[in-house]
Amino acid sequence: MYHRIAAFFKNHLIFLPIAIIIVYTFGPSLKLDFSLEDWSHFETLTNKFGQNFPISKMPFSFYFTQYGTLLFSISFLHKLFGFNAFVYYFANLLFRIIASFSIYYLTAYISRKKIIGIIAGLIFGVSYPGIENTTWATLFWVFPATIALCTFLLFWYKFHENPNIKSLVASVFLFWLTLFIYPVRTFGVPLMVMIGEIYWLCFCIYKGKVKRVEIMHFVILIIIFSLMMALTTSFKTTAELSGKLISPTVFFHGLLNGYPPIFLSIWLFIGNLFLPADFLKILPNVSSPVLFAVLMAIITLPFVYLNIKKRNFNMAILSIIPLTFPFFIFLATPQLKDWQSLWILSAQIGGSIFIWSALLCLLLWKNNRVLSKTSALGILLLLSHLTIPWLVSSQVSDNDQSAFNLISRYYTVPSIGSSIIVGSLLYFLFHQITFLKSNYIKYSLLSLIFMFATVIIASHIYLSNRLLNDRLVFLDRKEHENIWYQLKPLIGSEKKDEVKLVYIKGNLTENEKYMMRSFPSRLAFEEGYYSLSQSPTFIFTDNENYAKNFPTQYNNFFAFKIKEGNIENLKDEVFQKINKN
Repeated sequence: MYHRIAAFFKNHLIFLPIAIIIVYTFGPSLKLDFSLEDWSHFETLTNKFGQNFPISKMPFSFYFTQYGTLLFSISFLHKLFGFNAFVYYFANLLFRIIASFSIYYLTAYISRKKIIGIIAGLIFGVSYPGIENTTWATLFWVFPATIALCTFLLFWYKFHENPNIKSLVASVFLFWLTLFIYPVRTFGVPLMVMIGEIYWLCFCIYKGKVKRVEIMHFVILIIIFSLMMALTTSFKTTAELSGKLISPTVFFHGLLNGYPPIFLSIWLFIGNLFLPADFLKILPNVSSPVLFAVLMAIITLPFVYLNIKKRNFNMAILSIIPLTFPFFIFLATPQLKDWQSLWILSAQIGGSIFIWSALLCLLLWKNNRVLSKTSALGILLLLSHLTIPWLVSSQVSDNDQSAFNLISRYYTVPSIGSSIIVGSLLYFLFHQITFLKSNYIKYSLLSLIFMFATVIIASHIYLSNRLLNDRLVFLDRKEHENIWYQLKPLIGSEKKDEVKLVYIKGNLTENEKYMMRSFPSRLAFEEGYYSLSQSPTFIFTDNENYAKNFPTQYNNFFAFKIKEGNIENLKDEVFQKINKN
């Protein structure tokens, strides 16, 4: 057993540099404190299950709700480590690395090429869209869900390679586990699986007992999903989500009429996964949507010509899509009134990569079905998990579940698909270029491919690392802890029904301001209040006139000055000054 484990790690030692890059990219998160969104999750648990939200009070049915397993994971870490933000961020980083490895392993197995797995694992590991799952420390559970999803896909694929009862049981169990572990993030799995099952049943030649096992597998998967839909609330639409969903009538009417804001939003969401729109903001202003459209035409026309020359008319006709797609988006610009200008370019670039990958999938279907299936898996993962975000926010919106928030937590699972797509596309291009006879053309094109890959990967690394470092300006755990341990003994109180005014003299740093905002929440949990409604109401202000006019008693008034991280108590001095005036 030991030798098998050692051999496994030795065989996949190539993943180690990826893990190091991920640690470099997301390492700053280990210095962060809980955000206000994290405290809201603790509040939800406290209101549901009381002080310290004991796991023993969670009914069995709770685990079969949309967020049951997520809230359980938060409770479990709290039981072991309390309100230690470092542990949550460390779990987030650790599970991200393991999830990245699971994507690398899955992709390498299906494509039979480690290099494709390496690219896919690296891109997912440093992915910028979906970074909200890291900036909110308590959302680390999406990465165990990703691990479960990749494990299911691996065994699902193995089952169809060799259908038998043993592999059927493994595939079915992992399908259920994937849906159970985080249904809000894996809602697209049933659609993707049904498409795959129909393909295998209709286009693969199975006979006798093997055919019956295939049909049994398909039927059991349908039954499992149907039972989860009927007996649990895992996939029920919440009242909050229903209020944000666009009317289906309006949505489909907009699609049928080609209304650009609805039709093109899906391309922005896809494009953001490949080349984040935020990255385009920091590039020199050397490109524009019209220039990119012309560039794509120059690249595509030779491909159309070659297919016509080889009498491959079907592919020649399909090639018209990437030829016209960038122009189509550019011409629709006047109707995209609420779009930022760089969103157009992001939709063009990412959309073109996606379309070329779809054409690659069709082009290789006869000659290299393994690579074609790998690309198809990425496409299915991406599309099936962008459907709901698109339906929720097909037009520009600032609500919490809008995919126009281009770092939204809803991008994490679709980014598995985009990473597999990029890995497949890069390998195909590299492989084709190596057959060229002219070394000059060969190395020139290889240089371009290398630059293309570098830009994509570097954009995600840079943006992710920058965002986390930017959050240290107001969410530095060390500074928060310093203020917290000085402030808590001075203004903590056993009386839970009174308003307390806290006057802070002087200018506060961003970290100090954020700490004041989160102080009531943290105090409520540290003091063991059953809900925030029972905790004292704190009003923090740096406005002396406001403090003068606010009616309060001495016991409920506090005044401080913070200088270089040290708190100076000014309560008596300021209170007397206010009373004199």
